[in-house]
Amino acid sequence: GGSGRRFSGAFRRLARWGGERGALFATSLGPREYATMLASCVPAVRAELDRIAELYERELFSPAPLTVRERSSYFKMIKEVVSSGRA
Repeated sequence: GGSGRRFSGAFRRLARWGGERGALFATSLGPREYATMLASCVPAVRAELDRIAELYERELFSPAPLTVRERSSYFKMIKEVVSSGRA
């Protein structure tokens, strides 16, 4: 549905931000693999990246839907990371 596209769009936004910091996204990478690579470039947001990847994978692959709080947290963390200005 539309929410899946919104989730993917937010992750792509994170990947564009990561690409500007030396972590180029490839479709062969899973969300956690990419988060690990990006965290090596931007260690200050490692915890947030780990959680973002976990929630994205659950949204994509888990039969159990995320809670409203988890969904809100996912978008909020991505917004905070990409607007943090941390290099």
